[in-house]
Amino acid sequence: MAENRNNIEKKEELKGQNIDEGKGIDIKRIKISLDIKGIIMLAVIISLVNIATFYLMLSFMPQFKYTNASSWDLYLQTLPTAPLPEISQYDAVMGDLNNAKVVLFEYAEYQCPYCAVFYLRSFKQIEENYIKTGKIAFVYKLYPLYSIHPYANISGAYSVCVYKEYGVDSWAKFKSFLFEKQSEWVKKSSVDEVREYFDEYLQSRKMLVDISKIHKCLEDPEVYRYMDRSLKEASDNYGIGGTPSFVISVKTSNIDLQKIKNVRQILDRLKVYGLSYEIYSTPDNKYILIVFSGALPYEIFDQIFSQLL
Repeated sequence: MAENRNNIEKKEELKGQNIDEGKGIDIKRIKISLDIKGIIMLAVIISLVNIATFYLMLSFMPQFKYTNASSWDLYLQTLPTAPLPEISQYDAVMGDLNNAKVVLFEYAEYQCPYCAVFYLRSFKQIEENYIKTGKIAFVYKLYPLYSIHPYANISGAYSVCVYKEYGVDSWAKFKSFLFEKQSEWVKKSSVDEVREYFDEYLQSRKMLVDISKIHKCLEDPEVYRYMDRSLKEASDNYGIGGTPSFVISVKTSNIDLQKIKNVRQILDRLKVYGLSYEIYSTPDNKYILIVFSGALPYEIFDQIFSQLL
């Protein structure tokens, strides 16, 4: 009887210790072990979810591809994009577009008083020091402000036809005439009087053109469609809304981040005058486009070109 009592007490003791007498397994330790494994598995799952989320976010951020790209390449990917200005048969080109490191595009028109100021005070120096020396090329694109300048259309059409029929040298002479004599022809009372004024100059000894060719060209509707396209291009692609405005293009392979920072510092000075600027890259990142407006002094262009060349 005493032996049976002892055996019962022993079993009760073992039961209190959560030990299976037949298998010798500690149930409490098993539970602890399972809890630890569960925590580890949960941590692993959370880590995998975080990693997957990280790469998913990267897929929505193509501008920051994890490559061996330089800071310059990464900077280019942060810029807004815009295409290079188109150059048509009606856009007057000065200099060698194929070999120039920098191309200056001017959007302007001939009745604009600020365009005349820029031409007389700044452009002639740019022409002498940068275009004729082959350092940059220049493209003149029309941006006729029809709503405020009633003779922007006819003066633009005449200049296009002189360029188309007689080339850049004759166009340059006529352009000079238009700006230097702007104060005279803008006072004419009608388009017909303006035409007579232009015809008289074009038939003078300074030009000696066949005026019949110019008149035939003026009847071509494509000349006027070109001016509309040029205006739309400037407005849609670069946000240009006034004249004179400029787009400077330079190959990204010819410059670096420090040079662009220096150009930004130069252009930041324009804010004092209420002027702004924008810097774009072309969609293929081969060109930087610097866009700004205003009849700026030659010194500003000189400083910018010195950084880009």
